[in-house]
This record gives sequence, C-alpha cells and structure tokens, in this order.
Amino acid sequence: MEDNTVKPGLFEKGGKLGWLHSSWDAFDTFLRVPATVTAKGAHIRDAVDIKRVMIIVVLALVPAALFGMWNVGYQHNLAAGDLPGFWNQFFWGLLKVIPLYLV
Repeated sequence: MEDNTVKPGLFEKGGKLGWLHSSWDAFDTFLRVPATVTAKGAHIRDAVDIKRVMIIVVLALVPAALFGMWNVGYQHNLAAGDLPGFWNQFFWGLLKVIPLYLV
C-alpha cells in the first residue's frame, strides 16, 4: 500500500534539518524577495524593502572602509617610525581590517 502522507521539507519544522529553519529562511530572503507581504495595516507601501536598504548601507560603508584601511596602515607605520608610500600603508591596513569585516 502506498503512503500518501505529506512529508515536511528538508528545512521545515519536523524535517531532517528543521533545526536550521531560521538560518535557511534568513539566507533565502537575503537572496530573493520573500513571498509573504503585508496585506493590511498601518504600513508604508513603497518599492524600498530591506534588501535595497542594506545595499545602500553597504555602498555607504565602502568609502569609510577604504579610508579606515589606509588609516590603520598609516598609524601602524607612524608608530613603527617609518612612513612608506600610500599603497604600502593601504595594503597593511587591508590585511588587518578585512578579517574584521568578514567576522
């Protein structure tokens, strides 16, 4: 006899990886616009969603990050007593700042 029960999906509650449901949902909504939308209530409806706002935040972060990378290298070399060129300072700061951004 055939079993006609509906089995939960891999990341749904009760599924094999159900304990990762919230992580999977966060990653999925980062990549795609979620299917759930507000139907009624006191919400502003416009084309700006969280993903678009976060892209603006990342773009605004780039100049500050680039300056911070140069400044870390500059401060290191200033404390060491030598001041090499711009690109050497930037590269030193890049090596120290990128791990912080990744974490």
